[in-house]
Amino acid sequence: MFQPRRGIIFDLDNTLITTTQCQDDALCGVQHELIATYDATTKLADEFLTLFKNAQFKLTEGQTIASNFDWFKLTIGSIVQKLIPSFSEKNMLSLCKVYEDAFFKDMVFSEEIISMLQILKKDYKLCILTNGPSRHQLRKLVKSEANKYMDVLMISGDYNTLKPDPKLFHTACRKLGLENRQCIMVGDNLFTDILGARNAGLKANVYVECKEDLRERDFEADYSIKHVTQLLEILKLIKWE
Repeated sequence: MFQPRRGIIFDLDNTLITTTQCQDDALCGVQHELIATYDATTKLADEFLTLFKNAQFKLTEGQTIASNFDWFKLTIGSIVQKLIPSFSEKNMLSLCKVYEDAFFKDMVFSEEIISMLQILKKDYKLCILTNGPSRHQLRKLVKSEANKYMDVLMISGDYNTLKPDPKLFHTACRKLGLENRQCIMVGDNLFTDILGARNAGLKANVYVECKEDLRERDFEADYSIKHVTQLLEILKLIKWE
């Protein structure tokens, strides 16, 4: 049986699944719930969203939707309690449940991405390496049925470290049964995914451009694409030997 001798390590959030869009949809769900169930005005619901986004901007480097889901739920609760002092603990928990259910509702691979992964599996070993707490990221992996397409699934929370730690990339390669130079990394974060892969000695890195990432940087990815499905064309350019 043919055994691929090349590997692709994928990030998960905003690379294979649209986590930011899922978050935005979940916040809209909270706004709607505030108006429909708790008689909040549209102005108050809009103020909630503004306060939430202001709080989000205060997250430090490395703190993301993926690794701070509990922070998001707590922030929702604290903001609502400021806007509606009479808001009970029970109501707060119900509102956070609305957010959580909406967040995970569309946490699936698109048909385009499924098609790409099915093509890649013929010639490559595939891995997901994602940052975040184990329970939360595992729920995403289960919802997206990632095990159908991946040979290896890795969550940083299981290893008590985070990308860009080279040890995570080395472990991913080892689990794939490949050397570091036989694998490439594909992700949307220049620091955790791209620089991490470079420092770990992987063959190449592919940056899925993130419009929200406007930070100055003193390094560039080996390859950049607008959408992960463009990876199929990039693979033709990589000199593996």
